[in-house]
Amino acid sequence: MRIAQAFMYILFVFIIGIPKLCIFSTNDYTYYMKKVSKISEILSQLMFEHKLKITELARRVDLPQPTVHRIVNGTSPNPHHTSVKRLADYFDITIAQLRGEEPLESLQSTPDGWTHVKFWPTDSIAERTLTDVSISENSFAIYVNDSSMEPLFPREALLIVDGDKLANDRDYLIVKLHKSETPLFRQLIVDGNVHYIKSLNPDLEQKLFPLTDKDEILGVVVQSRIDWA
Repeated sequence: MRIAQAFMYILFVFIIGIPKLCIFSTNDYTYYMKKVSKISEILSQLMFEHKLKITELARRVDLPQPTVHRIVNGTSPNPHHTSVKRLADYFDITIAQLRGEEPLESLQSTPDGWTHVKFWPTDSIAERTLTDVSISENSFAIYVNDSSMEPLFPREALLIVDGDKLANDRDYLIVKLHKSETPLFRQLIVDGNVHYIKSLNPDLEQKLFPLTDKDEILGVVVQSRIDWA
């Protein structure tokens, strides 16, 4: 009887095949779980940067909240390609970047307010953020704190600033005037050997302000992000 049962089991396995779970080795499982963990890590960082909760992110990408919750917490055994793509598209990165297969440039940190930018990078840090543009180590992010550069850069827009990038005509930059305690966000205008800065808001007086040798350009804006919600 046992021989017959064993024969039937072998025949059953031959016909339907061994369950897929049996073909994963320990190394395969470890690699797979590392990929899931990486998605969770990167997604959590992006949500922190954009100040999003799971419920709000799920609503914006039109996915069930439990699905997003499992992906964020790293408990989803196999995130569906469609779900991963919607999340990647929302944060304007590739699927490979979200999976950790391609590099996602990381800023060291965000200074704790505009008054701390002039001491960068030795002063306090408020939070960390990510960017997909190529930046130097002397880079930082800062939120626009006034309306001087509207409508192109509204208040609370996030600026990615490279402190090592050479400023050229029409660039947007962070500049510290020697007579001011707080750095300014302005556009650079170059006329021959003279450098000026100006605001963009049409409601403000459009006046070119000349820079002197005592003024310091702290960095050039290489990317901006605006959350319209």
